[in-house]
Amino acid sequence: MSPQLVSPFVPTPSRNAYIALTSLAATLQRSSRPPQTSSSSLTQSSGTSAATARLRLQFWRQTLQDILAGKTPPSEPVAVLLADVVRNHSFTRGFFTRMVDARIARVGDPPFPNIAALADYGENAYASMLYLVGEGMPGGRGMPLEHVSSHIGRAMGVVEVLSEFTNTLERRNRVLLPVDVMLSQNLREEDILRRMDLQDAEVKRRLADAVFEVATHANDQLITARTMLEELIDRQGGRRKIDDAMFAPALSAVPVRVWLEKLEKADFDLFNPALKIRSWNLPLKMYWAYKSRKI
Repeated sequence: MSPQLVSPFVPTPSRNAYIALTSLAATLQRSSRPPQTSSSSLTQSSGTSAATARLRLQFWRQTLQDILAGKTPPSEPVAVLLADVVRNHSFTRGFFTRMVDARIARVGDPPFPNIAALADYGENAYASMLYLVGEGMPGGRGMPLEHVSSHIGRAMGVVEVLSEFTNTLERRNRVLLPVDVMLSQNLREEDILRRMDLQDAEVKRRLADAVFEVATHANDQLITARTMLEELIDRQGGRRKIDDAMFAPALSAVPVRVWLEKLEKADFDLFNPALKIRSWNLPLKMYWAYKSRKI
């Protein structure tokens, strides 16, 4: 998500809210993951890891309920900051619930039946956060971008799964590409698990084709978000009418776009080491997007 690159462009009165909400999203993501496990102990520990992840997420579900009810939060940094933010803003409670539920549903790495299910995951886990970010802007100024945020969040969910593909494969022995895409490419999970070095040229080609199909969906979501943003700019009377509070939630699209561009240059090879290297010019691209009001 690169929230540290977005936060400088968030209006000062809303910066703590932005930091609290993005920190919550990152914490929920970490809480839903099992600890790093060697392949030899994977089977024995999988049930325990899933139970632990559910307990962590149940803690956050209860913590959020207490914070929204005005109760004193536990002595946990994100909870303390979030409680302070909630006292000064009016947030839709359902978005917090969706963020937690999205992570609980992913415990144990159940397969995505199709691309639509993957996009829906992004809607719940990431777009819900962006909606809250919009509500946290001065006067709720980010809310006109709600539909734009929906498509950005969906793209963020897809890119999360793609960018973590190798870690999920190596540490959890799972392939999380949508089932319908894998079937369309005649690609089976065991084909990849048995050839993790992907020396088999045919398996490598089919995997790249599947990744291309999934990445194309993420890019289509960004194109839709960009089109809707341009329509909003026209309705508002020009780019100068789009202030920082209105535009800030849309900046989360830039790291997603940059990563997809890197994936394209890597010929949709998720094992390409270049995908693990941070883009040195991403801060410059963020600044250009901010100044030009383009994503």
